[in-house]
Amino acid sequence: MLLTFATGWFLARLIRGHVTEIDVAARGIMAGALDRRVPTRGSGDEFDGLAATLNAMLDRIEALVSDLRMVTDSLAHDLRQPLGRLVRELEAAADETAGPDARRTRIERAQREAEAVLATATALFDIARIEAGIGTDQFGPVDLGRVAAGVAELYDAAAEEQGIRLVASAEAGLVVRGHDQILALALSNLVDNALRHAPQGSAIEVAARLDAGTPALVVADRGPGIPEADRERALRRLVRLDPSRGGPGAGLGLALVAAVARLHGATLVLGDNAPGLVVTLRLANPEAFP
Repeated sequence: MLLTFATGWFLARLIRGHVTEIDVAARGIMAGALDRRVPTRGSGDEFDGLAATLNAMLDRIEALVSDLRMVTDSLAHDLRQPLGRLVRELEAAADETAGPDARRTRIERAQREAEAVLATATALFDIARIEAGIGTDQFGPVDLGRVAAGVAELYDAAAEEQGIRLVASAEAGLVVRGHDQILALALSNLVDNALRHAPQGSAIEVAARLDAGTPALVVADRGPGIPEADRERALRRLVRLDPSRGGPGAGLGLALVAAVARLHGATLVLGDNAPGLVVTLRLANPEAFP
């Protein structure tokens, strides 16, 4: 009986010690110390395994909170200017002493600013939904060739107006498990980005093919491209590689594509098209999804 009592007391104290460590770490995190982690003792037991799982979860939470703070700060910076211009254009349009042509011009400028703000908000909303995993319950077989052909057809007229050739190609039988509309959204963002940077008279390739033995969606243009040192940063939200920040876009297109890649367990690769940029979205094989 004494041995049983001593063993029970020792086990209770051991368990209480581990639970206390978890409780202390959790209270510190609740107080705002997001860098706190559950300590491990190197014993390799179930408690260490639990601590490792909790720490991995906390790493993810800290990264998401950091991204949220960055997005909030960047969004406030990026929306302040277009909203300010929108207000000034509307005030000028309301000036009854101005001529009809001048007022019409002001209204058109205000409309463009409003559309830019709406596009930024819509892109952020799409990224938030994708990052939250919304849509995974609707995963099914997706024919990448059909996705590429549909997006190319959608942008063909816009490319022709800009004097750019849109060259579409698709290999047969490239079927993966995913969300067709979300993949089409990612590919549309890549084509839209290519159209903004491709010079007149050049060609943009939109393809579904095997890349390194993996089904992939590919968009290649002949624009200025992205230097290798900046490619990782270009995938972050609200990052504009142009220091003047005067070009079109809010720096969300590639960030959305990166979110789609994470949702599908895919690999996103930015490469040199010599000249230009080639973006490859390599999707996992069907057997990679349970």
